[in-house]
Amino acid sequence: MARVQSHSSLDKYATCPRLYYETYIIKSVKFEPSAATEFGLALHTAVENLIVTKQEPTVLPTDYKDGYAHYKKLRANITALVGMKPREIYAERKLAFNHDMLACDYWGTDAMFRGVLDVLAVWDKTALIGDHKTGKEVTGSLQLYRNALAVFLTYPQVETVYTAYWHSDPSITDRQPAAIKRSEMLDIYNEIKRAVLLINSAEALGCWIPKPSGLCPASERNPNYKGCPAANCKHSAFYIG
Repeated sequence: MARVQSHSSLDKYATCPRLYYETYIIKSVKFEPSAATEFGLALHTAVENLIVTKQEPTVLPTDYKDGYAHYKKLRANITALVGMKPREIYAERKLAFNHDMLACDYWGTDAMFRGVLDVLAVWDKTALIGDHKTGKEVTGSLQLYRNALAVFLTYPQVETVYTAYWHSDPSITDRQPAAIKRSEMLDIYNEIKRAVLLINSAEALGCWIPKPSGLCPASERNPNYKGCPAANCKHSAFYIG
């Protein structure tokens, strides 16, 4: 049975097939939360609670960055979005589609691609995906482009999906949402399908060639980066031989 992919897994394979193998196939890579990931999780949870329960957070981190200032910026986006009176609004919306380009259950065995949307708002013929970014500025990711297909397939009445990266950092000015049209669905599907087939072929051949880069060793510029965690790869800072 083919593996279910996500933007994160496809992105991981594009970065380095060996890292994908150790992360998703043999699962030797263990997630270790950092101050940055814990900060991001706290903000994501606060915004999710705001949407779902209308409750404001009682405590936010301040030792890593000013969590209250970052939350205030994200909250402004949600307030503006609610003011636009969407028919539906979700936090952490889970969507999936299968190889036949049909929406399916997120945990279904036939799923080809899964996506979790930080914020999804749906009107009659339009929808908006908002993705919270609590670190550096993001501009060129395929994440929302890919997830837009799941929205089109789940909501057949939607003709345009707007996508927006919402940065919590007050010093970053967010770009205007990008518009993706229903007519682009096949292009999005084919891009995902090609990426999925590459991974399926690699698994069938048992061929996971490393793609060395500056991410392999520990970073001298960022002392918090300990190096690539794929310890079975000779390029990793954790290589065990």
